Amino acid sequence: MYQYAYVSVATTGLFGTKCTEHREIIDGCARHGYRYAGCLPTNMDAYGGVREIDLIFELEN
Repeated sequence: MYQYAYVSVATTGLFGTKCTEHREIIDGCARHGYRYAGCLPTNMDAYGGVREIDLIFELEN
């Protein structure tokens, strides 16, 4: 059984393609025992640019 955690991250840039803090978030969660499992876009603009994503982490119980 896994426990999941989600962290929302906003993107920046003209087309919403730049994310600056993702590495710090992934490293911080890894220090607490979580493993990066993937990401999911949660907010997009009218042109299909990703504005926000959820980073997904899992921890085995």
